[in-house]
Amino acid sequence: NNTNWLSDLPFKDWYGLYDADGDLVQVFLTDNNLTGEIPDDFYDLMDLERLVIRNNPLSGTISPKIRNFRNLTELDLGYNGLSGELPDEIWSLSGLESLVLAENSFQPVTIDYSNLQAYDTLSWELFELKKLHSLMMYECNFIGPIPLQIGNLKELTFLNISGNLLTGEVPEEIGLLKKLTGLYISSNYLTGEIPA
Repeated sequence: NNTNWLSDLPFKDWYGLYDADGDLVQVFLTDNNLTGEIPDDFYDLMDLERLVIRNNPLSGTISPKIRNFRNLTELDLGYNGLSGELPDEIWSLSGLESLVLAENSFQPVTIDYSNLQAYDTLSWELFELKKLHSLMMYECNFIGPIPLQIGNLKELTFLNISGNLLTGEVPEEIGLLKKLTGLYISSNYLTGEIPA
């Protein structure tokens, strides 16, 4: 649906776009048959607060310019055909409350937090997103243990990291997530008991 796109009408009259005082602040284009790569100019929409373009046949990578979305509280790029490495700049979006990257074709990411001074491809800055309440990163090719720093995400109510290649025991720090109501860790290679 591209009703009124590229017309002279205000954003609020364009399908899937929402404005506040003339600034584009929300994009909701789920199941809208968007194809191709995310255009580079798209990352210049610095006032965006919510970006939901799940379940489209999008391809290409996520640009490091995603850091421009400094006001973003919700990012949902799930169920597309995105690939490549996840840019570290995603973890600098400190206002994120909901993050969905599920079911894309990102390059395998090794999680190794034995040395917290090392910033791996999946940066430990993810665990500094203190406002995050929903994290969906299933089927994203993550390899290694669930980081102990998962316990830093005190506002999490929903966590889905199933369908990866995660190994080792489920850390006791998951028990620190007192607001958690949904935990999905199936289809990994985890061992041991579920913590209290």
